Amino acid sequence: MYFADVKCFRLIKINSTMQIAIDYKDPCLLKKMKSRTTSGIVKKLMAFNFYVTGAIETIYVSNLIMKENDICNLLNERLKRQKISDERQS
Repeated sequence: MYFADVKCFRLIKINSTMQIAIDYKDPCLLKKMKSRTTSGIVKKLMAFNFYVTGAIETIYVSNLIMKENDICNLLNERLKRQKISDERQS
């Protein structure tokens, strides 16, 4: 995962587990789904994940020591810094 490819991270709850959904930018999302290097089973899993969570990938955080909100906030802060850095370079 490249931060440049991500729109945002968000917390979701599926049954009793907390996960962080990774929302990719549309071009990256399409690229991942159409890639010839991505196997058919992985593409089916991504489509199923998107149907269930609205994201093709998630990070399972229920079993981590750090609180879910803290992890999600940390990822979004890192993403924000990446966007600022990208804007300065262009």
